[in-house]
Amino acid sequence: MAAAGWKPRLTEPAHRSRRTLIKAGLTGASAVAAGLVVPSTAFAVVSLVRRVRTHGVQSVAGRDPAASKPAAPRPARRKLFADYLTDARAAWTPGVEITPAWVREATGCSRGLSSRLAAALAT
Repeated sequence: MAAAGWKPRLTEPAHRSRRTLIKAGLTGASAVAAGLVVPSTAFAVVSLVRRVRTHGVQSVAGRDPAASKPAAPRPARRKLFADYLTDARAAWTPGVEITPAWVREATGCSRGLSSRLAAALAT
């Protein structure tokens, strides 16, 4: 039977690991519980605590926080010259003068493309 007030003598590596745990922010019961494990396990606990504090819980669980975000929708493909030409032909009615301004209004294309479309429609 051990005498009252007797404490087990801790080895030097155990003291170091306990100091490391306290530096990592583990105090009180958590530091005592961590001090009862072997130093290599204590080091793993310390590195885990530091990683949780800096990167959050999801990175420790093996999940990338950026990967949990939904993927951005893919941009729609660019509208081709033929698509604009089809839209302009569908909007054209007899008696309408084909001008670049009318093509821009009918299709929503740019100024540079409207002159080319007007020329293609006129032929």
